[in-house]
Amino acid sequence: MLTAGLADYAPRAFAETATLPEWLRRQSETDAPLERYRRRVRVTGGVAAGAGVTFVLAMTAWMISSDGQQLVGGIPGPALAIGVAGVVAWLTRLGGQLPHLRERRAAVRLGVTAFAIGSTPLTGQSLIVAADGLCFLRGRAKPLGFVPARQVEIAALTTTAAGVGISLSIDGRWFDVPIVLEVGGPAGSAWSVPGLRPGPRLVDTIAMRIQRHAAVYVHRP
Repeated sequence: MLTAGLADYAPRAFAETATLPEWLRRQSETDAPLERYRRRVRVTGGVAAGAGVTFVLAMTAWMISSDGQQLVGGIPGPALAIGVAGVVAWLTRLGGQLPHLRERRAAVRLGVTAFAIGSTPLTGQSLIVAADGLCFLRGRAKPLGFVPARQVEIAALTTTAAGVGISLSIDGRWFDVPIVLEVGGPAGSAWSVPGLRPGPRLVDTIAMRIQRHAAVYVHRP
């Protein structure tokens, strides 16, 4: 389920002050807009590249050491392993675009816009843009955070190879939130079919939804 708590979310009377859960503060608070997000993208990209290189080197060494003698259906075992890993990665990347139907129906029924936040669409964390402000969900709606519309001062957005980053100024503090897709809408670039360029579409969608609550600035690399 891409946004695990959305189907259980229901509008309720919130306090007039911003209530941000500890998990959001720990993951998102930053000294400057988009600083933490960009650092997170660099670290994630480095880890992914390192893992990919390690895997390819290991498979290459296996092929050399086996001299192509370990065959599966006439195909060298290491080459088959590389092919299977590539297919699994592609399916995972493609599957990240497909919103869970229950979550999509919930967003339509509630009249809200929901975004999956985190490094992948499977984190179970959501940003819900409602008429009265922004809600943050994790898992089955707890802990829940709410920011009244009047307390969202500025939103800075950018798009990267990992998706879209949004930095929210709330009560003079910045919070960087990575967004990978809109439920029922466009996805971040890392979770799309190459060539469709959904990253720019997603950043435009976020900007359009957020600008009802705050001044929006979009950085387009």
